[in-house]
Amino acid sequence: MRYVSDFGSTQGKIAGDLGTRDGALRALTRIGAPVPPGFAISNVACRMFVETGDLPEGAWEQIEAAVARLDAAVAAMDAGRPALLSVRSSAPVDMPALMDAALYLGTNPDSTAAFAQWAGAEAAALAKLRFLETYANVIRGVPVSRIRAITGAVTPTAPADVLDAASAALDALIVEETQRPVPTDRLSQVREGVEAVFASWNARPATAYRRVNGISDETGTGAVVHLMVFGNLDSASGVGVGFSRNPTTGDREASGRYRAEADHPTTAYEYQGLDALATSDPDTHVALQNALNSYERERLDLVRLDYVREMGRLWILEGRVAERTPEAAAKVAVDLVTEGLLTREQALTRLDPQHLGTMMHPRLAPGELPEPIASGSGSSPGAATGVVVLDSDAAIEATAAGESVILVKRETTPEDLVAIRTAAGVLTSHGGRASHAALVARGIGTPAVTGSFDMLIDLDAAEVRWGGTTVKAGETISIDGSAGLVYAGPLSVIDGAQTEDFTTVLSWADHARTLEIWANADTPGDAAAARAAGAEGIGLARTEYMFSGDRLDVVQRIILTTDAKEQADALEQLERLQVGDFERLLEVMDGQPVVVRLLDPPLHEFLPDRLDVEYELAEARALGEPTAELESLEATLDKFEESNPMLGLRGVRLAVVIPEVYKVQVLAALEAVRRRLDAGGDPRLELMIPLVGTVEELHLIRDMIEEEVHNAGRLLEVTIGTMIELPRAALVADEIARESDFFSFGTNDLTQTTMG
Repeated sequence: MRYVSDFGSTQGKIAGDLGTRDGALRALTRIGAPVPPGFAISNVACRMFVETGDLPEGAWEQIEAAVARLDAAVAAMDAGRPALLSVRSSAPVDMPALMDAALYLGTNPDSTAAFAQWAGAEAAALAKLRFLETYANVIRGVPVSRIRAITGAVTPTAPADVLDAASAALDALIVEETQRPVPTDRLSQVREGVEAVFASWNARPATAYRRVNGISDETGTGAVVHLMVFGNLDSASGVGVGFSRNPTTGDREASGRYRAEADHPTTAYEYQGLDALATSDPDTHVALQNALNSYERERLDLVRLDYVREMGRLWILEGRVAERTPEAAAKVAVDLVTEGLLTREQALTRLDPQHLGTMMHPRLAPGELPEPIASGSGSSPGAATGVVVLDSDAAIEATAAGESVILVKRETTPEDLVAIRTAAGVLTSHGGRASHAALVARGIGTPAVTGSFDMLIDLDAAEVRWGGTTVKAGETISIDGSAGLVYAGPLSVIDGAQTEDFTTVLSWADHARTLEIWANADTPGDAAAARAAGAEGIGLARTEYMFSGDRLDVVQRIILTTDAKEQADALEQLERLQVGDFERLLEVMDGQPVVVRLLDPPLHEFLPDRLDVEYELAEARALGEPTAELESLEATLDKFEESNPMLGLRGVRLAVVIPEVYKVQVLAALEAVRRRLDAGGDPRLELMIPLVGTVEELHLIRDMIEEEVHNAGRLLEVTIGTMIELPRAALVADEIARESDFFSFGTNDLTQTTMG
């Protein structure tokens, strides 16, 4: 069985997969790009090593033969240069910088002497030190802190004797920590390097990344072994990154960065740019452009090449489809179609809708960002900067005064809707992309980061803490709701904008799609924005979000009062409010369907907080004040208390227990339809009954709705359906379907209730 293949080889079938890095280097070799001599090892060898602790039979012999071929190629190219090797991972899917790399393999007294003769004593001494650093950490597992205690103060420009002294100390440290000397045999180093890279497949960073991104643990990683090349040897050396088009704008021009006399890049913002390379070495610049153009034609996409210029010679070490801004993504897609390289359908499949969608939201300005102080779930796209505010009333007041605020809470409830709508951003310590804060923020376009689980909100101290980082209320933070990151202090935010290329891409999608696009919208403003963006209907108008702010008191009176007249007055008031809500929504969406979901959230979200009531009651007793009203309220809360409100009195169950609420909503919706018809409109109302679990529940509420439609005294067309959001409903969906005009799928609740 063959486990090894040279980059330029076309011989026979290899067991398993050689990985994405090998695929890129093999393609670059095929198109004639200057790739260092090397070979790849299959992921099957990794799987066997992880399972048994040893390489599969015959694999090491194939690696030895491949090293011999590599050495022959180096000798034919430059007989005087030392053939130091690197071993890097090559997983079947991209896993950026998450597995180990073993570098400078083959370093021993003979190679160091040859290196000094080839490139100078200082370069040879630095290569030896770099070898021992990576060998100690990657192969032998010496603690990084002990390595840095020796190398931390040693600069790459230090004299050879200083570098040699640090190398001697590292050599001794490796022996002390592992009780084994560093082998001087080159092949022994290569074997240890290959095994270390394979072992890193199961290291914590790699396993965590696979778990988050749904990548199987069973695949293992391939590895590539190739000649090391150096960008720090002289003024004719350097390292850089090249792009076949501008990754920021998408313009059709080679772009990139270059750093002279360096062995590795520091940050992406310290490169001098390709103009510097063109000035210092026109030949290398042309060769790089040719490689970029050829590789773009190979991949039919904007590509990135990582390269080294070694003593005036260009080497390509890495190639991949390039990262880019959403503006560049749209422009590159349009240009590639215009140039005849892709069809519209092919271009569409290469675009990431989530990435492209960030163009429509505010974003952090491009540039080098500080380290985030916290992270969570990027639950509502967009970026925002504002002062920390810890309660909704303060957020509303501060916003009214012209201040930009970030609402920071443990979690949000319907009471927070106005604050979420007015705040620049929302940050919560609990919940994920399906939480209340996430759903509401996405629906109204407020950037949100949820589930920052290590965040502690101290209301007494009016501060927020993440480990050793503390932010006081009133201090400024910035959030990125797309990436799920939190930053200390203010950062520059740029507005979202739709380019001509973005509009073109959307027109292609409209032409290709077979599904209609409906939106979630709970207010006339949201519906108008959705229609302007191309929505062809409202698939979910959540009436519970219409009961926030001052209206919450009306709902509480309906639920809590024991006085029939007071309840009737509150119901009448709610009906008047809802008629206006529905009429404006139907007017905005005239001629298009509007699915109105009748009241759904857990009942406790509409009731006063039990702890607040208990506190007020205790305080009133202590002060000798009347307590009858508070005691009655406490008793009512006791009656409605549930161990799990999310699976309790909500949705259709609430309609069974307190039918007046649903009846008022239906009457209001029908009156809104009548008014729109009288005004010459074309209302297309659909009513959704939520949380149905049995066909009997649907029967009960559907009969009530149809009775009110009949009592309306004129022919009103109203479609009645339900949402499948419980496992029980899914199991009896065939029965429910006979009584329902349409289904919608509540994937949030259905997932949670199914998975437990």
